[in-house]
Amino acid sequence: MSSGIANEIPIDIPVEQQGTVTSLRGMPRSTSTRLVLNRKVTVVVPKGVSEYFAGLQVIVRGVWKHGARHRYLSASTIEPVETPADWTVERLSRALLGPTPATGEQTAVLTVLAPALSWLLTARLGKLATRLTQLSLRKAQHIAANPYLLVKRRELDFESADMVHRRTHGDPWLLSRLQAATTEVLRRAERAGCARLTRDDLIGRITALLALDGDQEVDWECVWRSSLVARDGERYCLPSWFYVRRRVLQQFQNNQLALGAGAVPGYETILAHRYSVITGAAMSGKTSLVRDLAGRCREAGWRVAVTAMTGKAASVLGPEAMTIHRLIGYGPKGCSIQPLPYDLILIDEISMCTYPLLASVLQIAKGHVVCFGDPRQLPPVEGEPVFQDLMKVLPVHDLGIRPTVEIETVRHWSLEHLLANLEQLCRTCEGEQREWQVLSPVRRSALGTERLNLFLQRVVNEHGTPVGDGFRIGDRVLVMRNDYRGPIPVYNGQTGKVIGAGETALRVQLDGGEAVEVSSRDLEPAYCLTVHKAQGSRYDTVVFVVPPVAKEFAEDIHMQYVGFTRGRRATLCYAL
Repeated sequence: MSSGIANEIPIDIPVEQQGTVTSLRGMPRSTSTRLVLNRKVTVVVPKGVSEYFAGLQVIVRGVWKHGARHRYLSASTIEPVETPADWTVERLSRALLGPTPATGEQTAVLTVLAPALSWLLTARLGKLATRLTQLSLRKAQHIAANPYLLVKRRELDFESADMVHRRTHGDPWLLSRLQAATTEVLRRAERAGCARLTRDDLIGRITALLALDGDQEVDWECVWRSSLVARDGERYCLPSWFYVRRRVLQQFQNNQLALGAGAVPGYETILAHRYSVITGAAMSGKTSLVRDLAGRCREAGWRVAVTAMTGKAASVLGPEAMTIHRLIGYGPKGCSIQPLPYDLILIDEISMCTYPLLASVLQIAKGHVVCFGDPRQLPPVEGEPVFQDLMKVLPVHDLGIRPTVEIETVRHWSLEHLLANLEQLCRTCEGEQREWQVLSPVRRSALGTERLNLFLQRVVNEHGTPVGDGFRIGDRVLVMRNDYRGPIPVYNGQTGKVIGAGETALRVQLDGGEAVEVSSRDLEPAYCLTVHKAQGSRYDTVVFVVPPVAKEFAEDIHMQYVGFTRGRRATLCYAL
């Protein structure tokens, strides 16, 4: 076997690391603390190892570990170095302004921001420190009083801003700190798919984020003013999310009149309302229905747009399909606000849609909108899904449940055994010209997508001509970022094959047939995909690999459902 991957399994490596703590937070469902040194090195500190101080230089001794997603340093001891004093105004001026003498206002700014600038320079954030010296005195005073304004300005993450606060203010119960933590907790909850929290849950998350002892009495209703927190019944959420969701649901409920764009035989029921949902299990015929509905409506003279949540899912629907981001003109400056020239918009994989994205569609969609999806499939990577709410307020047409391909679970006694079976299967599929795809729920582990892609490249494309950055002619690739600069825009999630090297980028033939140039930094191999990337696609043979480090993640009901329903002829689950 020509894998070599078994030899890449990480081992414990003793190390001593010195640096400045630039991020600090507790770990969910754990007594350990995760901190970051110099914005680069992740350190996991077990409870009771030793004391350390946020924002200070420390020496960490421990061993390197590899988690499901990234490498980290597991600390056995951590010792704080002597607390550095704040830099003087003269030293700050030399470091940030160079030989140019500071003006009177710049001297005042340096004086006001001295503790914050000292920490930023220690934390190797000199560019931000230099920008802050250019502020007016009034703005500098605002930031000195409330460093969390730098989070709002997207200059710092919350943990770094909290470090600056600890350096400049002694009161951990300061109102501005509690309010900033409230916004941060709700923002993280929204990204994690649960935008609305109960009162007790919200308070618990805030005190955990700020490491508060809980002895202080706090009037939380005073902290949570209306512009900071919105209430949805007995739950709390961000006002921005609350009003976007309310606007979407009101539009669905109050604007269901038929638009009279012309009769379409066979689809009178689906098109009887302006908005509707079509659902059904895997293999129930949703994709075929999307194609047929689009074709019939076009024959009747309708202007139709077929879209999906990812480029990969869109490619399955046909050459005229596009991603939802392309439909709404999403780009560096946001979304288009020009009305869409379509009588009907079909949105596939609506289970991966979020309220802000759906609101952008409805704002410019003037015709019918039909959403296709399956509530058993994966929710969006970030953000609370819309599908369950849509099924409550819109007409639902259920295609029912169809039999799926039988799943064969194959247990292996070692990593080498699993890789040998995987290599044999892939070579067989290649020889029979049978479509195949390997899936993994995580990116980084011995059986994550990154290492399996390297392994599978050696298996099926060992003799491809190298074209740079590890890619070879003939490699399957996945586009990772939208790029609007070329004559043919490319979108995140599209797949294709490397066909050569251009002057500044790789030449890729997309699955739709177009030949484009894509920067190698915007591509990754696609022999093994995450389950999220494969949603909406079907393959003749699918192998769902379950890494031991991601066993709980892989056992998620939605993850398993998608992973086990991608195969047309065979679906195998490879596990140790």
